[in-house]
Amino acid sequence: MKRVLDYLGIPIENSIAFGDGLNDKEMLCCAGEGFAMGNSHPELFKYAKHKTTDVMDSGIYNGLKLLGLLE
Repeated sequence: MKRVLDYLGIPIENSIAFGDGLNDKEMLCCAGEGFAMGNSHPELFKYAKHKTTDVMDSGIYNGLKLLGLLE
């Protein structure tokens, strides 16, 4: 993730990541705003800055709304 952000010239603090599996833990730790989906593996929650609803319950929308990016 950091390599892609560097390539695009996006500061890491301006990044947002959503994940639900243990393979997402490094991404969530690295992102400026990391969200664990409500349906995430229970161990993932400690690596995310935020928790949102399940992926099938508008989790990404609700996470972006929490940040004030959507109404």
